[in-house]
Amino acid sequence: MHPFVTFNKCFSLALLLLFLSFRSFAQPEKVGMGYLLEIDSEVFQETRQFAVYAPEGYTASENRYPILYVLDGEWNFHFVTGLVKQLISSGDIPPMLVVGVYHKNRNKELTPPGPNGPSGNFGGAGKLLTHLVDELHPYMTKQYRTQPYSLLLGHSFGGLFSLYAMREKPSFFQAILSLSPSLGRNDEFELQQAQSFFTNNPTYSESLFLALGNEGGATYYSTQKYVKELFEKEELPMRFSFEHFEKEDHISMTIPGIWKGLKFVFEGYNPDKLPAKLDELYLVESHFRMLSHRYGYNIFVPERYYLSFFREQLNEKEWDYAFYILERYKSIYPESLDLIQAYIDIHTLMGNLEEAEKYRGEAFPYPKVEELIRSNSKEKGRVF
Repeated sequence: MHPFVTFNKCFSLALLLLFLSFRSFAQPEKVGMGYLLEIDSEVFQETRQFAVYAPEGYTASENRYPILYVLDGEWNFHFVTGLVKQLISSGDIPPMLVVGVYHKNRNKELTPPGPNGPSGNFGGAGKLLTHLVDELHPYMTKQYRTQPYSLLLGHSFGGLFSLYAMREKPSFFQAILSLSPSLGRNDEFELQQAQSFFTNNPTYSESLFLALGNEGGATYYSTQKYVKELFEKEELPMRFSFEHFEKEDHISMTIPGIWKGLKFVFEGYNPDKLPAKLDELYLVESHFRMLSHRYGYNIFVPERYYLSFFREQLNEKEWDYAFYILERYKSIYPESLDLIQAYIDIHTLMGNLEEAEKYRGEAFPYPKVEELIRSNSKEKGRVF
């Protein structure tokens, strides 16, 4: 074979290998609506996998988000992100990051220490909790824009782990969703520990959602005991809710359990579903100030409320109040395309055509509309 042909083939192969290695290095694996990532763990002395979903609009804003940690991520991440996305769309929960925690030995990683059975097969929950608190969470807060509000979701062994994490790190997770927890393990050791925990932590005020399917055995009876213990602690300031899905089994209860659990944690987030309608802007703003106080971080009034109240005043030609609403809107969403359009609309209706044109042109103190559109289009759909 001619030497030039051999060189040409080798050079092409080298370029192909370089391209493929660059792609594998630069592009994390896509999993459902998120990405599969890796972290080097000193706790486990190995590389650990986890998946991350970022809500729509993440890359086009500077907003910060709460984090939902999902145990058994290799099984649960896909459908949990779907449920979360739907609840965000319906306005029932705030936009949030979802982290799917993957396991290499779930029996060991999700069970607390105690008389678990054969040595080495169970009882490693402490290690996983340290990994979550000292490694994975710091990674998330460094690489993503996060709020100081974290939720932990677990089912079966994962439900047991979530209750263990609650008492071991009571101030770390602000909400626990424990579905069909395996509380019968260790001769109900976790139940006994919970009794001491609630007695010794009378000021514990986070949120706990507990749920069961139509299942018998130790899981059912031990969880009922746990619920009874909590209902007898009426003086606790914590938010607690229990659901028994009698028409669902141990597996099928996860979907209604997660759905109801998230809606419980963020109960009242959607003002449209409150018993009394909030028909004034100041009432809506007051409501979200209350939510911000409850969750410990600023929860802003969604844009749709400013736009709705603005349109009402526009129809009534109440120009002064309409401008007041826009100023309130602008204080939170200064670069919103809808805000710019609202200014254009009101000036056009008032006959201030030069002012309306100002908001379309370079005199407006925000980027041109065309630039914002290009930016939004470029970023849309990307998840980090």
